[in-house]
Amino acid sequence: MLKFIRPMFPTLVEVPPTGDNWIHEIKYDGYRT
Repeated sequence: MLKFIRPMFPTLVEVPPTGDNWIHEIKYDGYRT
């Protein structure tokens, strides 16, 4: 059985992170779950 993984909560920021380790996708049609 897998151990519990604590969920990450979103943080509101003014500018998205930058760098080669980040990928951003614009999603216009609703929510991704």
